[in-house]
Amino acid sequence: MRYRIGFTFAALILSGLTVAGAAQRHPKPPARQKPAQKSPLDLRGSMTTFGSAVNFIIRDPKTFEHVWRHHDPSKSAPVVDFRRFDVVAVFAGQRSSAGYSVRIDAPQKSGKTANIPVYIVAPPRTAVTAQVITNPWAIKAVPKLPPDARLKLHQPNR
Repeated sequence: MRYRIGFTFAALILSGLTVAGAAQRHPKPPARQKPAQKSPLDLRGSMTTFGSAVNFIIRDPKTFEHVWRHHDPSKSAPVVDFRRFDVVAVFAGQRSSAGYSVRIDAPQKSGKTANIPVYIVAPPRTAVTAQVITNPWAIKAVPKLPPDARLKLHQPNR
């Protein structure tokens, strides 16, 4: 009888330690912080049906649908709120290897003008890349642009 009470008491103590230990290992998650606002549309890829380099600043859904249909006829265009956003689409043209990409940075506004930095990023010279034809591109929604908006294209030095 004495052993049974001792065993039960030890089991209770151990189970209490296990529960207390579990509570320490799994603390409450921290309060959620509001994430930084990101573009509702920020797409990139290495294949498109645009074979040559072409860039667009798109301000209405009809033009966006037309550009998207030419870019990827197999998918429908994503939804964009053109009351709040314009779309910048950059197609870098044909490249002879993998590893190239396009990056569209945030517009730099100044009064009634805006410059949108666009970078064509090349693979490092020492990189081993697949010898395949690629067509890097990027499409990004940006807050409404002033009437005089221009892309500032930065090409790789090769």
